[in-house]
Amino acid sequence: MITLKKLPLILVEWDDSSIETDWIKEDEAEPLPIRTFSVGWRLKSDKLNLLIVSTRAANEKCTDRLTIPLGSIRKISKVKEE
Repeated sequence: MITLKKLPLILVEWDDSSIETDWIKEDEAEPLPIRTFSVGWRLKSDKLNLLIVSTRAANEKCTDRLTIPLGSIRKISKVKEE
């Protein structure tokens, strides 16, 4: 049986940036963040960012890392593991 180092599995609700490329009047422009949900293991965080990873290997390597600025996070929930 393969055992991975215990890391918290979390669901992060956060606002991602967006871009719009249509021409409109400047006074009609509105901010449009994208509500985003990401699931992964919490690898580390600092004063500015949270780093989660969605793919882990038995040799303690990981890929598919996502850095989310803390200022854009709305909610973090623990995911119950079976």
